[in-house]
Amino acid sequence: MIIIAATCNVSYCLSQNQARPTASDNIPKAYTHSVDSLSWYIDVHFDTDKQKAEAIYVWITNNLTYNVYTTFTSRNEVYSEKRDLQRTLQSRKGICKQFALLFRTLAENVGIPAFVVSGYNKSNGTLLPTPHEWCAAKVDGQWYLYDPTFGMGYVTNSYQFVHRPTMKYCQVSPEKMIRTHMPYDPIWQLLPSPYTYDEFDKSTYNPQNDSRDKCNFNDSILIYVQQSRIQQLTSSYLRAQHNGTANPLVDYYLQLTQSNINVYKQRQVYEVYLKAMKLYNQSTDLHNEFIRLRRQKFKTEKNEATVKGWLHDALLLTNQADSLLNNVQEAPPQYESAVRNLQESTQVLAEKLSKMQEFAELYYASSPKNRKKLLEELK
Repeated sequence: MIIIAATCNVSYCLSQNQARPTASDNIPKAYTHSVDSLSWYIDVHFDTDKQKAEAIYVWITNNLTYNVYTTFTSRNEVYSEKRDLQRTLQSRKGICKQFALLFRTLAENVGIPAFVVSGYNKSNGTLLPTPHEWCAAKVDGQWYLYDPTFGMGYVTNSYQFVHRPTMKYCQVSPEKMIRTHMPYDPIWQLLPSPYTYDEFDKSTYNPQNDSRDKCNFNDSILIYVQQSRIQQLTSSYLRAQHNGTANPLVDYYLQLTQSNINVYKQRQVYEVYLKAMKLYNQSTDLHNEFIRLRRQKFKTEKNEATVKGWLHDALLLTNQADSLLNNVQEAPPQYESAVRNLQESTQVLAEKLSKMQEFAELYYASSPKNRKKLLEELK
């Protein structure tokens, strides 16, 4: 199961700026019970990326509320984004993770590239104590940031949610958002010269410092979207690790990310094992077909091409399985023995199949008399 952080700091989101009414306030309720119908309605009734992104933001902030008393997914329940989104729409409640996920999914469905951003925040120069999630979206060719949780309202000292939508966190420039929102992965600052954690935490960043490392975040994002999930996690981990002195929140992110990398590695090895086992079993089936035919002294009507084809394909499947297993550089302890045993079995089977190919070549090249002699020699 992938480990996820499920906290955010909406209690610090007080703002007096009300969300301005838009047509998204009037989306018929019938279209708001599923992600597909809601995104379809927005896509059809709004024209530009900006209008669509704003409609998504306004609908979320106006119609959902922050779940102060969060319930967590059972350890026995595998996490599902689809199920999480459906529950959010049904209950009309959630936390930053659900709101960011909903924004990203709706944006993607209407053709806007969007990503969930994990990080932390500060308010009036003070670091907030919990992780947070918001969104980055490429709107009309330009990157902006959106925080539907902060745009929704705030939680009082008595743990009561006050619903007070605001447009303050809709389509925010990276230069402005970095004043309060710090991504763990520096590429999601969307700045050519990213802040270090120290500079953000202590407000010591100097944008005029030309000696700072430059970052082409557009190129980094292009590479990111082409990577596998484990590659994304690993590259994000390395970028965070090299982005200055880590505070406890960053340390938590690094530990969480490393745990998830390990989970994906285990899953990756398990999937390779299952694929190799399937190939091995297919090869074994063909091997057994040949054994049965040979025991019947080739009395079954099978032509030479068919029989040789069995052995050729069986050896090919075995070699493919062996190649997959050879690419497992480091199997987790719980899979190490199974991977090693399967690899040994594929090698033994490959040797048998090679000998069977030699026998088949000799058998079909021999006269009927010599074929009978070859079969008798096998006893």
